[in-house]
Amino acid sequence: MKFNKKDYTANDTYIVYSENYYKCPLKKDNKSFEGIVEARRDWHLSKNVPRKKQNKIFWLRALHRNQIFKDLCLSLNNIRGSLSSWPYSYEEAKEKGLPPFEGIQLEGIYSKKDDEFLGFCINRISYQNIYNIITCLLPEHRQKSIMREVDIAGGKFIFLENDYLSSSYNIVCTGGEFKGSHTIIEQQKLMDPNFDISTSEIFKTYERGYEEIYSKITTDRGSWITWINLPENKKYKEAAFEYKDLYRVI
Repeated sequence: MKFNKKDYTANDTYIVYSENYYKCPLKKDNKSFEGIVEARRDWHLSKNVPRKKQNKIFWLRALHRNQIFKDLCLSLNNIRGSLSSWPYSYEEAKEKGLPPFEGIQLEGIYSKKDDEFLGFCINRISYQNIYNIITCLLPEHRQKSIMREVDIAGGKFIFLENDYLSSSYNIVCTGGEFKGSHTIIEQQKLMDPNFDISTSEIFKTYERGYEEIYSKITTDRGSWITWINLPENKKYKEAAFEYKDLYRVI
C-alpha cells in the first residue's frame, strides 16, 4: 500500500524531554522538512544539497519508516501487552511467532521554548539495541552542548525506562581526533580507563567529498547505569528528564 503522509501519526510514538530540548519521531510540518535540508547544507565539500525532489523523497521515506515502526510497536503491544515482553532476538521472535522488532527511525530535535527545529538523528533499532547512524544539527546550533543534554535524557529513556541492552554511536575521528559527543567519550573512559578511540571499530566514508574516518562505540545498559550513578555524574543523574511513551501499556 502506498504511503500517504496525511495518515502519519508516528511523531506521538514517544517524546523525550530534557531541560531545554525534546526529541521525538520527526514531525511532518514544514519547519521539520526545511530543517532536515538545512542541517545537511554543508555536509558535502561542494556545499551542494540534494535536489528538491530528492529531499522530498528523503522526508517521505523518513515519515514512512517512522510510521512502520509505530505500527509495529502497536502490533506487539496487542500481542504481548508491554515492552518488557517484546522479543529480544530474531530467534526468540521466530520461536514465538512474533514479528521482528526491527526498524529505522528519524528523530527530530526541538527546542522546548518555542518548538524550533534544531536537528535530527537517524537510528536503527534491532530488538533491544539502538544504533545511531548519524546526527545532524543546523549549523547555527552546533558546538552548544545541545547533544550532551539530549544524549543524557535519551540514555535515561532507553536504559532506565525501556531496558534496552545497548546503544552504539558513530564518532568522527578524522586526523586522530574525535569530533562529536564528548559525553559519549567520557562515558567510555570512565567505564574503561584504558579506552582508546583509535583501537575501536573504525570505518571510512567518502560521502562528504573527502575521506572521513569514524569510530563505532557501543555502550551496554549495565555500564551506562554504572556511569550515571558515579558521584561525579550527580549533575547528569539529577538533570531534568521527562518522557511520554504513547504506545506502551504502563
